[in-house]
Amino acid sequence: MGNKHIVRFEPVGIEIEVDEDQNILRAAAEQGVQLMHGCKEGQCAACKSFVLEGEDIDYDSYSTFALPDYEKEEGQTLLCRAHAYEDLVIELLNYDEEIIRSGLPLKKGVAEVVSN
Repeated sequence: MGNKHIVRFEPVGIEIEVDEDQNILRAAAEQGVQLMHGCKEGQCAACKSFVLEGEDIDYDSYSTFALPDYEKEEGQTLLCRAHAYEDLVIELLNYDEEIIRSGLPLKKGVAEVVSN
């Protein structure tokens, strides 16, 4: 586990805690915050958002069609590939506040297959 940082989403004012080892989209889902997304692999740009505050972000590999270099330089990000290394404020570009707040936190569980 890495260090943890706070990511606040505007204009909805929701804050989550994000471990440096997880991407922002996954951290949000684990805490019951349902952000817009599609492929979760940096290909579709459905989770594209704008960084209002903070700069220390690292990325897993992604398609430059989803996030061209000039957009990244302007402050846009892909939440499914972004790892926060400091506290951030993110402006959501595509969102439905009712959906965002309706999520349930992801939980790990154990299941036993009794027949097949």
